[in-house]
Amino acid sequence: VYAGLTYDVTQKLTLNLEGRYQADTQTANGLSKTYNNFLPRAIAQYHFTDKVMGYATYSIGVNPGPFNSPAALSQLTDANRADFISRYGFQVEVKPEHLENFEAGVKGTFLDGKLSLAADVYHDVWTNQINQVNQFYQQGANLVSAFAKVNNGKVLLNGVEVDGNFRPTRNIDISFAGAINDTNIREGTCVTCGQITGQAANTVYRGNELGNVSKYQGALGVSYYGMLPAWSADWFARADLNYKSGSYATADNLVKTDEQTTVDVRAGVNKGPLMVEGYVRNLFDEKYFTNAAIFYDIVAFDFARPNALIAGIAPGRSVGLRLKYVWGR
Repeated sequence: VYAGLTYDVTQKLTLNLEGRYQADTQTANGLSKTYNNFLPRAIAQYHFTDKVMGYATYSIGVNPGPFNSPAALSQLTDANRADFISRYGFQVEVKPEHLENFEAGVKGTFLDGKLSLAADVYHDVWTNQINQVNQFYQQGANLVSAFAKVNNGKVLLNGVEVDGNFRPTRNIDISFAGAINDTNIREGTCVTCGQITGQAANTVYRGNELGNVSKYQGALGVSYYGMLPAWSADWFARADLNYKSGSYATADNLVKTDEQTTVDVRAGVNKGPLMVEGYVRNLFDEKYFTNAAIFYDIVAFDFARPNALIAGIAPGRSVGLRLKYVWGR
C-alpha cells in the first residue's frame, strides 16, 4: 500500500510526503515468514531560481532477510558444527537489514545554461547487514565447506558527490564527477580477519573502513566536435581520466590495493547514419588490482587456513575500432 502527498508551502518551497506499507513473505526449505514494514520518505524542495533547486530527503529502506536451511550444517561433525555456530552466530531466520538515509543537495544550470551541476551530501545508517560467510573444515580425508547468511554489523556511510557538465563553446564539452565515500564500521565482527591477525573472533574493527570500497573517486572527460564540410560529416575526439583510491581487502584494514588512474581516448567520424570510431582503453597500460579478498593456502591445499589474498587484475591496454549504423536516420 502506497500513498504520497505533495504540498506547495510557498511558490518556492514544496514538501513531498510518502509512505509505503509492505509485507514481504519469504518461503524456503519448508519455512515461511512475513516481514511487515512501514517505509516513509520525505522530500523538501526549494527553488532558489527557475534554474536552481535545493533539496533535502529522509527515507528508510529494508531488505528482507532470507532463510538458512536447517540442514545447511548437517554435513559437519558435531564439533565443527558447534565451531561454525560460535564463530558466525548461525540462525535459520536472518533478520532484515535496514538503511536509514539522510541527504541534501543542489542541482541546476548556470552561466546561461553552459554549466549543469548536481551536488549532494549524505549520511546513511546501515544496520543488520546481511553477509554470506564461508568456512572450510578438514573432516578426515574430505574437505567440507559450510556457508550461511548472517546479520553482522552496523556501518555509518557519509559522503559527498558532485557531477556536472560544462560546455564553454559549441565545440567543447567537459564532463566531471567526484565523490568521497567514507565508511565507518560501528558494530560487527570479521571472523576471517581474526584468523589472519590472531585477534579474537568477536573482535569489532570499530572505526575501520569497509572492505572493497574506494574512499575517493573522480572522473574528467573532454570532448571536441568539428565539421568536415568536404565530406558533409562531423568528427569528434574525447579523452577520459578516471581515478579511484585504493580499497582495503577486509575490515581489519591491513592490506590495501593501490590507487588507480587510467586514461581512455577515442575519436571518430559521423556521417548520416554511419559512425566510425577508434578507441584506446587504458592508454598508458597501467597495472593495478581492482580488488582483493582473503583466500586460502592453495599451495599446501589447506583450505581451513586463510593465509593468502586473491585479487582481480585490471585489463591492460586495448585498441579497437567500432562501426555503428542507425537505420532510418
